[in-house]
Order: sequence, then C-alpha cells, then structure tokens
Amino acid sequence: MKTSAHDLERYRKARLSNENGAIIKRTAPLRVCLVFPNTYHTGMSNLAVHTLYSILNARKDCSCERSFCEEPLIGRSLETGAPLGDFDIIAFSVSFELDYPNVLKALRAARIPLRTCDRNELHPLVIAGGPCIFSNPEPLADYFDLCAIGEGEELILEVVDTVLDARKYRLRKEPLLHNLSRIPGAYVPSLFSPVYSDDGTLMRMEARRGDGLPIAPRIVADLDKHPCSSVIITRETEFAGMFLVELGRGCRRGCKYCSACYTYLRRVRSLDSLTTQIRAARPLSNRIGLVTSDLADYPHRKELLDFLLQMGLGFSVSSVRADSITDDLLEGMKAASQRTLTLAPEVGSEKLAALTGKNITAEMLLAAADMALRHHIIHFRLYFIIGLPGEEDNDVEAITALVSKVQRKMQQAAKGLGKVGSLTLSVNPFVPKPFTPWQYAPFADTSVLSKRAAILRRGVTRVPNTRLIIESPRMAKLQCAFARGDRRVAFLAERVAEGDSAAEAMRGFGDRIKRYLDARTEGAGMRPWNTIKPPAAHRRVATND
Repeated sequence: MKTSAHDLERYRKARLSNENGAIIKRTAPLRVCLVFPNTYHTGMSNLAVHTLYSILNARKDCSCERSFCEEPLIGRSLETGAPLGDFDIIAFSVSFELDYPNVLKALRAARIPLRTCDRNELHPLVIAGGPCIFSNPEPLADYFDLCAIGEGEELILEVVDTVLDARKYRLRKEPLLHNLSRIPGAYVPSLFSPVYSDDGTLMRMEARRGDGLPIAPRIVADLDKHPCSSVIITRETEFAGMFLVELGRGCRRGCKYCSACYTYLRRVRSLDSLTTQIRAARPLSNRIGLVTSDLADYPHRKELLDFLLQMGLGFSVSSVRADSITDDLLEGMKAASQRTLTLAPEVGSEKLAALTGKNITAEMLLAAADMALRHHIIHFRLYFIIGLPGEEDNDVEAITALVSKVQRKMQQAAKGLGKVGSLTLSVNPFVPKPFTPWQYAPFADTSVLSKRAAILRRGVTRVPNTRLIIESPRMAKLQCAFARGDRRVAFLAERVAEGDSAAEAMRGFGDRIKRYLDARTEGAGMRPWNTIKPPAAHRRVATND
C-alpha cells in the first residue's frame, strides 16, 4: 500500500501530539531506530520499548527513535519520519511469533535487503531482542546481524559502544560482527551454519569462527539499577494514560505451558525503587499500572498497595491470580476507573488444573468474581486454553459450566447494582514453547481444535451477555511452527509477508511442517532453540510428560 508524504506527516503529528515524554534528538553520532513489529497501540503498551528508548536516549553519543508496523508509518521513524535505511542500527523488539512476517514487511518497506548475506557495508546493522528471540532465535536468524539473548538493558549499551569503536577504527562489517560476537549474550547467526541429516533432521550448528554454542543469556543482576517504567504517556495504549512500572521478572508458579516460568529468573524490585519511580511520575498520571507475572508473589505487596492508596492513586495489575484477589487491590482498581477484572483460569476441569500446574479451582474463581462484584467491578475477561495434552471433550465442557456459574454470579449482583456486566471469554489453542515441560508436546490436530471450539460455541450460546473469542487454529499452527522452528521456517514468514494467508503459506511448505508440530518425532539431533541456554530452563523442566 503506497502512502503519501502528507499521510505520513499527519499520522506522525497526531501520534506525537498525544504523547507526553517523547524525545527528539536531531543530531547524534549514532542513530538507532527501535522497531516494534506490530501496531503503535500494542508497541507502546510494551515496557521494553520504553526502557530501551530511555536508555539509548540518555547517551549523548546516541539517539533513539521508534517505528511500528502500521500504515503509513511502516519503514519510517515516528519522531522524524526518516527511512529506516538512514539509521546506523535498526533494533527490533520481538514479543510475538506471529509478528515475524511484520519484521520482513518493515525491512521491505524501507527497501533494505531481507537477509544479512544480501546487505552490504552501507546498510544499517539489523539486530533483534525480546522474548521470542530469547526463546528461539533460529526462525529469524538469517535476517539479523545480531540476536540479543537475554535481557537487553546492559547488552544494548555494549552493542552501541562496539559499533562506535568500529567506526572510530574504520572497521568493515565482518570484523565488527566478530567483535560483537564477543559480547556476552550476543548471538551472531552468520557465524554458525546449520547441518542437516539426509532426512532433514537438524544435527548441529557448525561454528565458522568464534565461540561455540549455546549462547549464555544476559541477566540483569540488580533490577533496581535499571528502572523499567513508562517513559512516554499516551492514551493510545492498552493501559490508556497509565504510568506502567515493572515489579519484577519471572514466575515461580511453574505452569507447564508458560514460557515466562522457564526463561526468566525470578527477581523483584525493591519497594524503595518502585515508590521513587511512582512519585516521580505523579505529575504525568494519577493512575498506575503494576506489571508483574503475579502480584501475590511480590514480597512487599501490602506496603506497595497501601502506598498507592495513601497517595490517592488508582491502579491496575497486568496479571493477578484468582486466589490472590484482595479488597485493597480491587479498591485501587476501582479508583483507577477499572471496571473489568481479567483472570486466566486457563482450564475448566480439576483434572487439567492439576495436570497443567495452574491449580486455580472453580471455587477460587467464583470467590474472586464475588469479591469484584462487591466492589462494583462488573465486567470480566477470562482466558482459557484448548488443545492441551491430556484434554478430552468433557474438559472443554467444564469451561462452559464454569462460565455459566460466573455469569449467574453477575446476574445476581445486577439486581442490587442495577446493571448487568459483560463477560468475555478469550480462548487460544495450546502452542508448545521451548524450554517448558511441554516443549516437545504435539500441537493438537486442527480437526480436534475445531471440534473443541464447536463445543464452546454451543455452550456459550446458552450463557447471556457473554462474548466468545477463539483464536484461529490455523494461526496457532503457524505460531507453533515459528516457536519451535529452525531457519527453514523463514519460508513461512516470507510467504505471509508477501501476502499469502497462513493456510497458503503452510501448504507451500508441505509435509515439512509436521516436524515442528510434533517435536517428539525429531529423534537424534538438536533442537533449534538449543543454540541458547536460558537461565531458568533446567530448574524444573521435565522430559516429555
């Protein structure tokens, strides 16, 4: 889609005029563009964008601008409208596997050759980080000069230093890449070549030069040294106008399907660090978003919530378990005008609750709904997963039974409140992720997922004021191929980027896709994600249960 300069300028002015905190540095020795390969709304809801933007712009010798994958901005920066090709470094922050085609669309829109082997000395250095790269960098390895494995706050600064040093000594790209490969946590894919057996099994990665694999990730030892909070406040995000602040990283719960439990070490920020950031942000917003995998696990939860209430600040939480809902939490949400409580029971049956490790019972969920309704929080959003290992039809029927009980609670509360709330169910097919206990589990057959979806639709039609959203099994299948794929699945990303549907791309890939849908079939050889060694991966990972 071709867009005019007028459209781009109007877009940029509209976005920037709604922001408080944007940084525009017209001149700097090194120019970086941070690209989030999704929409502005999604990218500006991501704290990694804020954190890296702040860290890079704090340097006098570096500027950082932003770009997002939506028209008419794609391929250009938000701050100045400059083409991505004008920057010294293009840094992608990749959070979702289904955004892989958007990475290629952004490069193509900027007229930058997709593959590293086709780029020359005049092209920007193209690097990437984020949860997907930390989990398995191989599907996009041919497109990136460097993959940042692990946490990027310190690593990105060392990349900038290395690039500036290379410029000082007039190094060409090849020696620059070798120097970058010496940075802990830096994976330079072009220094390694995959070796496949005759039947297509990935056997090993051959090092052309440099240290071997796996790449040990970078871990920020002291989170307090690197604040992770909103730098730019805008209403055009998932948490409109809120100041977001990260409480910690990782999760101790160990749900078998959850990547966060196994790729991030569990650490928390001090109470002093958080209160200092929140006080400083008071002029920007009186609503605080607490970003954490589980608020109940924050050791200073009570003191933090008391502080927020005493300051007269409303707050919301990115993730909270049904068994951790408390009156002070709901009071803060109400003060922030939050009228929707989001919970992720994931399953409806006790059998799957135990099998997955989630262990949220129906009683816990109903008690949380009761408590929320007493605080006049009348809308609910519930997340569920279908296609899990060990799942049967009656486990899916248990979801509709549980939803019916929640809706009855809402109907009863409506008699006193005078208003019936809405209930939204968001259902996703299970996608096995690297380094989790279910990393080798088969992706459920599309026919099975369609049958389970039909069970849900029949059941939910009998539940009033309830909306059901089910992710496409085809898109989940593509996500699975990206999550567990090697460099050959780049074909799928390129086809989708060029306009093919997921179904068309997978048909073109043929039977090879089965290799990534059931990792148990691989036998001898290595998994693509074994190029890296996440810190928490071996803490609890089982074999093939």
